[in-house]
Amino acid sequence: MAEVSKDFLRFLEANFYSDWLKLSAPDVPEDVVTAIKMKYAREYQIWREIPEDIKSRFRDKVPNDVLNGHESVQHFVNTEHQKAEKEEKDTAELLSFSVNMLALGYAVDTVKVMAENRAARENLLHAAKGGKLSPEQLIEWLETRKKDIEAITADWKKYQPEKHVLHLAKMLAREKRRQKRLLSDEDRALSDQRIKSLEKKLNETP
Repeated sequence: MAEVSKDFLRFLEANFYSDWLKLSAPDVPEDVVTAIKMKYAREYQIWREIPEDIKSRFRDKVPNDVLNGHESVQHFVNTEHQKAEKEEKDTAELLSFSVNMLALGYAVDTVKVMAENRAARENLLHAAKGGKLSPEQLIEWLETRKKDIEAITADWKKYQPEKHVLHLAKMLAREKRRQKRLLSDEDRALSDQRIKSLEKKLNETP
């Protein structure tokens, strides 16, 4: 049987599995081996030009547009390296954010939720490619903000009651100032309900 390198088999297994199976069978005729090597000579050469760190990210399976020459290897490599650099930067920023939140007294579980929400918002911005978020993306964005508020509120109640009390007091003061500017009886009645609710929460907070 014609000699086949481990590197070529690795390339074949990831990108052209059916032909890899043929070469992996026992007692493969030499003409079959030669035909397969010739069939993928160009694609294999392209695959070899791609740095190992990028091949590792793709588990050796390279996009078809690169293997068939529609996208140049250099453009593909540059794009992937830029993505990797951005991911490293985002990871560093997320780590810094998490450390800061822990330093401010938030629990590990709370920081984990907030970090996940922050990462989700980064992904939405990336998907929008610098433009405005679509209505669906905006809904997702606002949902992460809501989850942040819920996580922070729960954290304050359980671990930082003094911050929870201060937050409620600020909301109560703000609502009372706001009520003075209201003109309709209906708006003042709704404001009264909010004030009573906040006062009740304050009284119930240890």
